[in-house]
Amino acid sequence: MAVVSHEAVNGATKDHGEAINAYLVKFVMGNLGTPGAPVLHVAAVVNAPTGKLAGHAEITQAIAPPGGMITISDLTGQIRSLGFGEAVRVVTMSGTYEYSFPPPAIGTATEEFSATLVLQQDEWCGQGSFTYGSHHVDDVPVKLDED
Repeated sequence: MAVVSHEAVNGATKDHGEAINAYLVKFVMGNLGTPGAPVLHVAAVVNAPTGKLAGHAEITQAIAPPGGMITISDLTGQIRSLGFGEAVRVVTMSGTYEYSFPPPAIGTATEEFSATLVLQQDEWCGQGSFTYGSHHVDDVPVKLDED
């Protein structure tokens, strides 16, 4: 599988001498440049043979706290290739984050995060949607994070 702009760790070995075929991918999802639009930033390690990914994500948005930045530290997912029609990959991801209630309320709650991406077969670009808490962001661009 060819993926552009990722940091490969292929060839490294585990304790038992088995090869590790994994790579780091960083991508963004959202309407970049649109004031107030939520943008998802993902950094994850992908296990190439299994298609499983694990990492963390942040949702940034130009709004008043506590919603300006949400951290999802337990991100997991799966990549699957679809071969009918134009070959694409479908990525599903999920995780949780802590939401702090705005004053005068006190406390936090654990909220759910999920995302679905449809990507080109050999690149991390395409379209996707994500949900966090009661917020839904549909049909936004996905592209590699150039930072």
